[in-house]
Amino acid sequence: MDNSSSSSEGEKWTDVFGRMAQEGEFDHLHQMAGWKDLDDPTVWHLYVKDTIGSTNIRSGDRVFECGCGVGAFLSCVQSIVHGLQLSGVDASQSCIERARVNIADGHFMVGLLPEATKEMQEGSYDAVVCNSVFQYLPSLDVAETVVNEMLRLSARSVIIADVCDTEYEALTTRRMKEVWGDKYGHSLPAYLHIGEEWWGRFAAKCEAITFHRVNVEAYARRKERYVVTMTKKMIKDT
Repeated sequence: MDNSSSSSEGEKWTDVFGRMAQEGEFDHLHQMAGWKDLDDPTVWHLYVKDTIGSTNIRSGDRVFECGCGVGAFLSCVQSIVHGLQLSGVDASQSCIERARVNIADGHFMVGLLPEATKEMQEGSYDAVVCNSVFQYLPSLDVAETVVNEMLRLSARSVIIADVCDTEYEALTTRRMKEVWGDKYGHSLPAYLHIGEEWWGRFAAKCEAITFHRVNVEAYARRKERYVVTMTKKMIKDT
């Protein structure tokens, strides 16, 4: 896939999320973030809590979200772990404007990785997260570039959540059409699916790479999606 094609496909999703942020159609932030079919904010809270685990994000941490949208994920993280310094980047200006309102003391910017963050120092954040965004990336090559930049920015851990598993591609594609089809049409790019074995290419940079399925019964997509947690390899002084 050439760069112009990748850019065009990515812009289609950016436009959709920008419209959702502007129109104010939904009651909850997570619905503006693409979780349109999830009406219960309690389920969203449980999903986020399970995703981040009990030790990956700690009070006082600097947390950066790639594809932060309107700030739904970070807002919920902030309610679970207090005293965080929150930052994020998203391609949609409308989404970033809402994120700045929703998290007034955060730092948010419009852009895409790695261009938007290339001036940031390595290890600028304790934890770098990305929730339910990788399915919108146009190719595995782009995904690899994004992961490498997330690892560069992180001093300790990287969490990439809601990754679509290749094993369930047919089911996920059907769900996608059901969720997005009525209003936004069926011309949106297909989701990107990634198998767990793909992540092995980052092993040299990590102390550990672990996978888990969100253990929240009311989360309907828990079977076909997974969370990747990457613990950075610490460089020891010599």
